[in-house]
Amino acid sequence: MPITLDKYFGAANLLKALELSEYIAQEGLFDVKNTGVTYKTVNHWDGQGLLVSRRTGESKWRKFSFVDFIWLKMIEQFRGIGISIPLLRKVKAEIFQEIKSEDIYKLFKKNKGLVDKLPEGEQKDQLKAFLDSSELPSKTFLGIPVLQLLICETIFDRIPVSLIVFTDGNWFPWYEDRPAIYSEEEQHSMTYHTHVTVSVTEIIKEFLSSDKSAFILSKLHILSPTETKLLEIVHSGEYESITIHFKGQKVTSLEMVKAQHVKRKIVDILSENDYQEIVIKSHQGMVSTIKNTVKMKIS
Repeated sequence: MPITLDKYFGAANLLKALELSEYIAQEGLFDVKNTGVTYKTVNHWDGQGLLVSRRTGESKWRKFSFVDFIWLKMIEQFRGIGISIPLLRKVKAEIFQEIKSEDIYKLFKKNKGLVDKLPEGEQKDQLKAFLDSSELPSKTFLGIPVLQLLICETIFDRIPVSLIVFTDGNWFPWYEDRPAIYSEEEQHSMTYHTHVTVSVTEIIKEFLSSDKSAFILSKLHILSPTETKLLEIVHSGEYESITIHFKGQKVTSLEMVKAQHVKRKIVDILSENDYQEIVIKSHQGMVSTIKNTVKMKIS
């Protein structure tokens, strides 16, 4: 399925993906044991051509980036609802295709001012040189696969992002709050053709709510530093209560004591970005306050 950058993503989100790419695509963040998928299953999927991760050595287990991890959890869900391996192999080949240099060139030429907003550095210089060149490079310029853009959409725009897969192997990203971007043909397919949906957003939320995120979160840069610190405290369990003060709602505050559901509730509240401040009281009586000064990045 050809992906149209203008339609699904746009220049601004491509730039945001550049900002995050060095973190979420870095190798070695996950090994098999902290993905929640068994060694046997990972070996089987690898043998069937569903994985893109690489072993770090002949005798070592493969390592995963955050993007690889998300794909692994997507495979798990697709297989859980009966999607065949050949069909998933087709989806994988397309969703890990890197965005074409020609498409990037056309998109940024129409939005060249956005490049100036990138922080100074080698990445910005390369992108400017690329746009000023008279010839496009023979190889893919940015090396960003489609799945990585979908993940960045979820993180930056705080919108639910899913992948719709049809029985013939066709697929497209689904944004519930953007009905206008879909053609009549796509809307017809959604209404009349059998399909399954896996939520990229929900997979990321489940990761943030899990114990494994406590050891990786600071390396991903997908939350603000204060929000990262908050989740680290919640994961540690070293608090007595957490009180959330909301912005302009009938329920102005919510107090939660330590319990298993607190992690997911905190993630949901951060996602909705409607809190004014969060007050954490420790066992020793110390009080920490996190104010909502930076927009939450996870949908």
